[in-house]
Amino acid sequence: MRSFGMVALLALAGCTQGAPAANNAAEANLTANLAEPAPVANSANAAEPVVNAAEAAPANASTAAKPAEPLSDVDLEHYPELRGVPAEVQQWVIRRQGCEHWAGEPDFDAQRRKQIEDAVAELCPGIDKTLAALNKKYAGDAKVMKVLKEYEPLGMDD
Repeated sequence: MRSFGMVALLALAGCTQGAPAANNAAEANLTANLAEPAPVANSANAAEPVVNAAEAAPANASTAAKPAEPLSDVDLEHYPELRGVPAEVQQWVIRRQGCEHWAGEPDFDAQRRKQIEDAVAELCPGIDKTLAALNKKYAGDAKVMKVLKEYEPLGMDD
């Protein structure tokens, strides 16, 4: 079931040879979601991590991030464990899977190394801090905690 997301990510990144690219809007939407990191506030004076940047910015701020988009019903067919959990958790799981994938890819030449470094730089920053913030925010939500308990910190945050 989870291979769909990885196949879509790999196809988007050019990791597959001869595999079909995303051939419908749902697959294209999922691959776009995989490439977009979840917003995380980065403020030295923040008391606790902020999961959604929209919460940290005033409502009238022109740079306020839009809220996380929930996965479509088609996407949820491939990620049934994410059905019924908040969109920010859904997007974090997709981002985390992409981060883990790229962090473990072999870099057999300079071009590939650059591709991997770019993907890791896009997907992985703040991934552990966001996990901690999500665990704290949803501590009383059994369904969310069941999803999040599958993930341990990667040790990639600075």
